[in-house]
Parts: sequence; C-alpha cells; structure tokens
Amino acid sequence: MEFEEIAIKEEIAWRQRSKVQWLKDGDKNTKVFHNLADAHKRYNSIDALEVEGQSITKMPALKMQFKVSTRQGNKRMETCDLNLQGIRVISTKDQEWLQRSFEEEEVWKSIKSCAVDKALGPNGFILNFS
Repeated sequence: MEFEEIAIKEEIAWRQRSKVQWLKDGDKNTKVFHNLADAHKRYNSIDALEVEGQSITKMPALKMQFKVSTRQGNKRMETCDLNLQGIRVISTKDQEWLQRSFEEEEVWKSIKSCAVDKALGPNGFILNFS
C-alpha cells in the first residue's frame, strides 16, 4: 500500500471514530444536544390552526380542536385552501426532466460524487462502501 492510501484510510478512521464518539456522548445533557432537540421540536410544532375563519393559537384550544377533528373523522377538513401566491413554479420542460426515468449508472454517479466521510442526514450513516 502506498503512503497516500494509508493516510486516506487513517483520516477516514479518525472521522468515523469522532462520529462514534458523538453518537455515544453527544446525546447526553449537552448544549449541542439541546440545540438539536429544540430545532427538531420547533420544526415539528403546530403553532396555530385556522378553523372556520378563526385562528387558534392557545395550546389547550389547539389540543381540543385536534380531538374534535379526529372524533369527527376530519369531516370538516375535507377541503384545503392553499395560498400559492408568491410560490415559484418550475417550467414544463423542467417538470418533464424531473419525472423522466433514470439509469442505474446515473444514480451511482451521484452517489460516488458525494463525500464518503460525511453523513448525509442525522442518522450518522456515511457513504463509504469500501
């Protein structure tokens, strides 16, 4: 093995160790963990509902509305008016390109172009297939 190959493998090993360390220790009561948890909570929260033209923002009323809606089988929520004003749309040509069939070679090319030692999401998995 050449020196360069060994150096690359050692660098990958160190990065993987640091990820393992974070997975072991990172979910303890740390500022980093709380920042991640708070961001997740904010992303998944519902701050307001509009029901029959009225905005509900208080938590007890929100909870009650969810209970009422689920008991009624969401009968009152059959329609949804979306305000699409200001949302940019893609061209028909781009829509067709996005809906086209793709080849396995194209998928592998995309995967191989990603950094092998960086996780693509919060699960911590990396793309190093070697």
